[in-house]
Amino acid sequence: MVFSSLHPRYLNHVKRYLAALSDIIKNYVYPKGPVILIKLDNALGPLLWDSLAENTAPFKQDYNEHVTGVAYPEFLKAKYGEIKKLSQLYGEKHSDFKNVKPPVELKITQPHHLIKYFDWISFKEWMLVEYVLKLKEIYLSFDGSPLFSTDLFLSRDFSVPFSWKTLESDDLFVGIVPDKGADDYVELVRNLRYFS
Repeated sequence: MVFSSLHPRYLNHVKRYLAALSDIIKNYVYPKGPVILIKLDNALGPLLWDSLAENTAPFKQDYNEHVTGVAYPEFLKAKYGEIKKLSQLYGEKHSDFKNVKPPVELKITQPHHLIKYFDWISFKEWMLVEYVLKLKEIYLSFDGSPLFSTDLFLSRDFSVPFSWKTLESDDLFVGIVPDKGADDYVELVRNLRYFS
């Protein structure tokens, strides 16, 4: 089972862990010490380690009650404003954003059905961005002003598209870490071209 990065229970555990870590390293973090960069997450992306290849796709995971009942409806409401607009675009009748269920598998019979799938993929990207920003916010609440970085998970199919320009700022850098064991030069070049 994969963790749900924006679930309140998970974030409470993260905050407790980072508070303890921060207490240990606070005298080493800029401006008090030499640590100027903190890596917020390693290989950021949607994954299940136990069966990596089958579970990196956006329709394979993270359908818990918080995601489907709280975060996804809030995302859709922010995007569409009115449920009437979403219902019209989806070709479905909904009375509330909380009633909109995310797609679990790809079933398309008409072109306008793609909108629902693109919304889910956009939502997954939004979740990754929100998670990183939440980590940054938690660190900053512990009295320090270092720079931050994170890197993206590289999958063969790239899974959820990720616009790192959404995250990049004066104090947050985003990049990729090519597979250290990879000996496929062509795949490495393809990945670097994709991200450039």
